Amino acid sequence: MTKTAKLNLTFLILAIFSIGGSYAYVLLTNGMELPIYADLLVAQLLILLPAWGYTKKEHINLYKEIRHRRLHFGALLCLVGITLLSMPLLSFLNLFSSLFVPNAAAGLAEQMTGGPGWMNILFLAVIPAFSEEFVFRGVFFHGYRSHGFWKAALMSGLIFGLMHLNFNQFSYGFVLGVIFAAVVEASGSIYASMAIHFLINFQSAQAINALTSLTASGVEEEGMLEISGAFQQTYLVTTVIVVGIVAIVTTALVVVLVKLLAKLCDREDYFAWVLNGGEKKALQKRGTSRLIDPFFIGAAAICILFMVSRLLI
Repeated sequence: MTKTAKLNLTFLILAIFSIGGSYAYVLLTNGMELPIYADLLVAQLLILLPAWGYTKKEHINLYKEIRHRRLHFGALLCLVGITLLSMPLLSFLNLFSSLFVPNAAAGLAEQMTGGPGWMNILFLAVIPAFSEEFVFRGVFFHGYRSHGFWKAALMSGLIFGLMHLNFNQFSYGFVLGVIFAAVVEASGSIYASMAIHFLINFQSAQAINALTSLTASGVEEEGMLEISGAFQQTYLVTTVIVVGIVAIVTTALVVVLVKLLAKLCDREDYFAWVLNGGEKKALQKRGTSRLIDPFFIGAAAICILFMVSRLLI
């Protein structure tokens, strides 16, 4: 079995393990009043364990396999800029998908509102930044990397989006996965994607903490929900259009900053060679193994069927 086939099999195991494990967790905890943080921790473990098992079975030296060079201050500032300029695109995809499917992120935020601020940051920003980047950029992106940057970025991004297991988060999870892969490639370090992943989720955690403060200060939840509902009904489509226009400009600036990141990390020539097709030509001469196989198709089908079933329930 080729390395690519083993990776695709790992994706299949990951999908089955994550979905099956979540059902088992619900059955085992039926009737128990557990905090949302327990659910989030279990979800992270269900993602981590299959990927960790793959690295152990294949005797992968993670220190050598995953690029992890240290980032200097200028690169970190660039990553902050990439994060901020990515937000309009992510907001557009989130709002646009919300026109057709439930907003999963809003549902999670509602469950976490009222919880300790540091717990929200830990379970929403810190833990996922490390665990999910290890799995999706560390294992999958680096594993598919022999097929070229673009194929590896798209495959790992697709898996990252699908493993959110709902159409709303898939819409921007896929795009985020590609951006994360790009910053890893530009910087030569998985710490870059961990940093952006943390910053994006940190903003979400802080928004939840702010909502908690508003609720505690006497703002009635029913009134807030009424405002939210009226806003969605009256202005959502207009907001999608406006945010979409802004996203076109800011996304172009993201591309500029990713290239600047490569320059700051002394990888400008290499990154240009990758983006301009030099790597693709080299791979065509060498040849690569099959990328899509029954394992990958089966895993993707399981994820999609599960997402559809959640809409029907």
